[in-house]
Amino acid sequence: MLDIDNLLDQAKSNSGLASDRAIGRHLEVNQSLVAHWRKGSAFPNDNVIVELADLAGIPSKLVLMSINAYKTRGRAREVYLEILQETQETPSQ
Repeated sequence: MLDIDNLLDQAKSNSGLASDRAIGRHLEVNQSLVAHWRKGSAFPNDNVIVELADLAGIPSKLVLMSINAYKTRGRAREVYLEILQETQETPSQ
């Protein structure tokens, strides 16, 4: 399962952005917010997750399911993980 740290790192690597500050500028958010994402004390909204997925070169539906599963607990997490597994098993059409 992809977590926000890995997503940020892949977005930086794939896009050529050199730092969390550069990611923040690109996303038009403060660098301190990106730091909160890394610590797990806050999470980006779904629109930002999709933008990060695009920067990372990863299909956005996989990233949305993975990040939402990562940040959710209880039965909802199990449902996200089931959807993620089904999405990965379904061949592209």
